[in-house]
Amino acid sequence: LKTSLNSTFTSTSDRAYYANPIAYTSPMTWGMYNYGIFNCDNSSANGMGGVKGLFGFCSDLVDYGEAEMISTKYNKLRTCLNSCTSDLVVSISVETNGGSSYTATYNLNIADSALAILPTAITLSSSNIVF
Repeated sequence: LKTSLNSTFTSTSDRAYYANPIAYTSPMTWGMYNYGIFNCDNSSANGMGGVKGLFGFCSDLVDYGEAEMISTKYNKLRTCLNSCTSDLVVSISVETNGGSSYTATYNLNIADSALAILPTAITLSSSNIVF
């Protein structure tokens, strides 16, 4: 996936999001979207910074820390994800109160059918809505 992303996204700031492994040390309370591996921890920005997370370069902050997808970047990301058989490697570590830990590593593939194309523009006429 990184090879496909690097050939599609040439901006240094975009590449900074996925170039290195990202470690999350606090619980993911809202699943894998909000405060998860794709768009996480935008609460610390409070509308003043950027969205953090593995694919945060496809998002922008609006209002009071809400993330909004940038459709042109997301659609390019979608093409990269669709072209790969294994999209991500996720390692989950659990530490117990007794001090022991357990780590499991999973290859993660995002279902291609779940990746809808986002409209980049919408126009209206008397008979049509064009995306």
